[in-house]
Amino acid sequence: MNKALVSSIFLIPISVFAASTTTVRQGDVAFIEMQNDCYKSSLVIPKLGTYPILTFQNKKLVTVPIDLYQATGTYSIPKCVKKEATSTLTIISREKEVEEFIIPKEQGGNSSDNASKVKKEIQNDSRVLNVFSNKKQLWSKPFAYPVKEVTVTDTYGYSRDSSGVNIVHKGIDFKADIGTPVYAMNRGVVRYVGILPTYGRTVIIDHGRGIQTVYLHLSKVLVKEGSLIQRSQMLGRAGNTGFVTGPHLHLSIRVLGISVDPENFMKSLGGK
Repeated sequence: MNKALVSSIFLIPISVFAASTTTVRQGDVAFIEMQNDCYKSSLVIPKLGTYPILTFQNKKLVTVPIDLYQATGTYSIPKCVKKEATSTLTIISREKEVEEFIIPKEQGGNSSDNASKVKKEIQNDSRVLNVFSNKKQLWSKPFAYPVKEVTVTDTYGYSRDSSGVNIVHKGIDFKADIGTPVYAMNRGVVRYVGILPTYGRTVIIDHGRGIQTVYLHLSKVLVKEGSLIQRSQMLGRAGNTGFVTGPHLHLSIRVLGISVDPENFMKSLGGK
């Protein structure tokens, strides 16, 4: 099903150590701007996690990825000294639409057994996502979209139901014919190149400090594992490999091992 490109109003940077609050949906990223140097390399938010500090456009930022199923609630961000006001991060629920997912007959059809098989294969393929991330930030420029003509046909976070089996879409799909050039979103190291049953031809790029971009269903790959890739360098061509109903590019973005909404991510770290 085609979905309209949606915008998020929940991505508001927090100016830490001046009284502030922000609200972020499940599956989005909160960007916290550090106002001083009391935290050198990371920020610990109690009951939530530890997050590395990044440098972007002369600012120090902390990226806080929120899992799609993270419990809602308000979390206090530690103060540097007692006199400082408290900053908070409030996580709210994300509307999770459920749509019927029709598995083509040539791929086994819509039986519960086949849907369970597909879900298991997706889970097996997802193991490759647990790749090493460099402790060093490998990029300095804004992230760029992986295709020149940006048309999002499927958004992040909705569920596809096939015979009672639920498959969550943790990424976005771009309209892309077979052979459409696909580009690296930013400078990084190619951590994985391979062919998987559901992902098809896959490339994973590590941008350092826990940020990784994942490109699926490619028809051709032009990079090798371990190579350094530059922002907007062509890494391959879109295709219809793996479990698909037609050619497109699926993009996932992971921050500290958590899948997040790429459109939301690009609102703060994206650019031309």
